[in-house]
Amino acid sequence: AGLTLPAELLPEFKRRFHEYVAQKLSPEDYLPHQAIDCVLSGSSEISIRDLEQLALLEPCGCENQAPVFAFRQALLHNQRAMGKERNHLQFVLDKGYNSYRGLMWNNADLLPYMFENMVADVAFQPKINVWNNETSVQLQAVSIHQQVTLGDMRQAADDKWRLLLGLVKVHNKVLAYTEDKQSLPAEVLQTAGDYLELASYEEAAGMSQERLQQAEEIVLLDLPAYPLADIMRRLRQQGAKHVTLLFNQPDLEERLQRLALTHPDRDAMMQAYKLVMNALEMRTTVSVEELLSAHAEQISEQAVKIMEELGFISYNNGIIEKAAIKRCSLEDAPLYVTLQQERERLEHIYKENYRLSQHELLRC
Repeated sequence: AGLTLPAELLPEFKRRFHEYVAQKLSPEDYLPHQAIDCVLSGSSEISIRDLEQLALLEPCGCENQAPVFAFRQALLHNQRAMGKERNHLQFVLDKGYNSYRGLMWNNADLLPYMFENMVADVAFQPKINVWNNETSVQLQAVSIHQQVTLGDMRQAADDKWRLLLGLVKVHNKVLAYTEDKQSLPAEVLQTAGDYLELASYEEAAGMSQERLQQAEEIVLLDLPAYPLADIMRRLRQQGAKHVTLLFNQPDLEERLQRLALTHPDRDAMMQAYKLVMNALEMRTTVSVEELLSAHAEQISEQAVKIMEELGFISYNNGIIEKAAIKRCSLEDAPLYVTLQQERERLEHIYKENYRLSQHELLRC
């Protein structure tokens, strides 16, 4: 419907229009809704004969919509992108003893939210497909719904900040979990505005169900130092509907590199020992702050404290001095033993968080 009015009345028209919409529509009216004409049971088979009968209802159009059917709890697998521009989604749907080829036009962007043997409700329009003189039933999907949608960008090469801003553009509230709230680029925070809420992984355990459910999308920005299976289990129990994993291979590599520095092993301690002793050869005392600043990628304060426990140096008020060197084992330093145990635990968590499939995370 169109209308004509003087340009000077446009602001008043907009005001009245917004006022009317606010009075007549509820939040539920903005939620997408897929009408289903018939939910098929697990034993129902869609045959060519059925589709020939459905064709008697044609022509379909505005006043005679094509019927939409649905399978609940169908098994989906072999998902892939297809088409010249790789923008269409293809999959195989199993229900009961029957298998069908499924298509979803212009929805290849759903691939990160799909995984092998996922269980979902699928709304579709069945069609007769002829290819290489073979006739088969093809399901043209119009909606795929899971109880919890888990998007997985761990293998993607995309920039996670760009992906985060893409989610913010289409959702009123995105709740992002991160290890460090200060780590987000300033331009991301500025662009996201009030649509993005940040929370640390430590806050996740105490997050209220109401606050969690206010978020239309939940994002895990960083590789967590806590078991991902536990985080997903808690999110599901609190009613989360859409979760996206944005951490990727560079995040895993960065975490393991950081562990090598903050939890030094035998080789790292040998390197730290040489750095400290070389510094003390030139001066009788060395500032720890200076040392760490000059060799930030090679030595940590933990390494200095381990050397102190072994009696190689004295460490007081941020100043290092050489002590009497005696023969000993790294295991004689309690801090070294503790850090190695912690490093082994964290390495296992990081690698497991990166390895676990969507299927495992949604069924843990």
